[in-house]
Amino acid sequence: MAVQIVPLIKALGPIVAAIADSAIPAFTAHKSQAAKEDPVLARQIKELQDASTANAEEMKALAEHLQVFIATADEAAAVVERKIATYRMLLFVSLGVAGISLVLAIVALAG
Repeated sequence: MAVQIVPLIKALGPIVAAIADSAIPAFTAHKSQAAKEDPVLARQIKELQDASTANAEEMKALAEHLQVFIATADEAAAVVERKIATYRMLLFVSLGVAGISLVLAIVALAG
């Protein structure tokens, strides 16, 4: 299941970072007429804008960390694949030597 998600995360990681970059300026302060008249409303709008900006920045940081993690996981997977190939080769070599030994033992006992 996780293997199927990795390509999706790889594809969406840069997109999420780009969206966060473009969304952060959208949350800057825009004074409306109602906010100028009501100080409580102005404070609430400011708090929401600050929270939205913080969320967008955290989302961008999360996307960047996720990209680094996926790159590291890919490198680790490549190392593991090389080790598996080496172990498979050693397995076949040892099976071949065992087979030759078995044939030689049978020939020695029969002869």
